[in-house]
Amino acid sequence: FIQYNPTSLERNYKYEVLTEHDLGVEIDLINRDTYAGDHNAQLDPADEKLLEEDVLTPQDSKRSRHHARSVSWLRRTEYISTEQTRFQPQTMDKVEAKVGYSIKKNFKEETLYMDRDSQIKAIEKTFEDNKKPITKHYSKPNVVPVEILPVYPDFKLWKYPCAQVIFDSDPAPTGRSVPAQMEEMSQAMI
Repeated sequence: FIQYNPTSLERNYKYEVLTEHDLGVEIDLINRDTYAGDHNAQLDPADEKLLEEDVLTPQDSKRSRHHARSVSWLRRTEYISTEQTRFQPQTMDKVEAKVGYSIKKNFKEETLYMDRDSQIKAIEKTFEDNKKPITKHYSKPNVVPVEILPVYPDFKLWKYPCAQVIFDSDPAPTGRSVPAQMEEMSQAMI
């Protein structure tokens, strides 16, 4: 077995890639400078809007107002459920939907950040506001803080992925003693 070593003539040869130039396809596998973009090029303002991140805008169109109107002869969907599930705490999806709706409702009253600079200023303002000490409650004038504690992430356990699991019934195998169930469940995997 002999290891193949290309010569300098082979290494320096540029192979021609034949493409359809009249279709705008220009491929150069050797010279990577062909694809280097012009860093000083200015984007058209219409194209800059496409690159901006999506911002929630209030839906004030005629169509959305028409669909938001409540009609007396339409009823909200009611799902049949057992008594067990009826009184369980709300799922996070429902809570997040309510929070999202209230934020969207507040957007109508506040000015929206239409450009990137105002978004950056608003984000930086939250860091500055966080440095101000809290001396009173925002809505209850008689409530004052007794002690202010910093909140930090769990530096030891943050790197481990986890999931909160709620079982409908006890996952331990039935018909065994409690120590045997505990032993089997300690080695169980989800």
